Amino acid sequence: MALLKAAARRPAAARAARAYGTSLEVPTPPPGIGAVFHSRMQPPKYSLSNAKWFGIFFAMNLGAYSGNYFYLRFLMRQNPPNP
Repeated sequence: MALLKAAARRPAAARAARAYGTSLEVPTPPPGIGAVFHSRMQPPKYSLSNAKWFGIFFAMNLGAYSGNYFYLRFLMRQNPPNP
């Protein structure tokens, strides 16, 4: 019960960061130093959703396998039969 109350008192940003998968504390700068630019201040420039990432991944695999099949079937010379 006490854990639920403690979790409810934490701000939403702290809960979201914790749910993301890190248990490390956010570093604080030493006294007299400016801001520390950690990863929370620099969002990724490009971000794909799961559906888009897997779509690109499966299209890449399809292209690699079909290119390999095309090369083996049409471009590579066949070995002559053994005498």
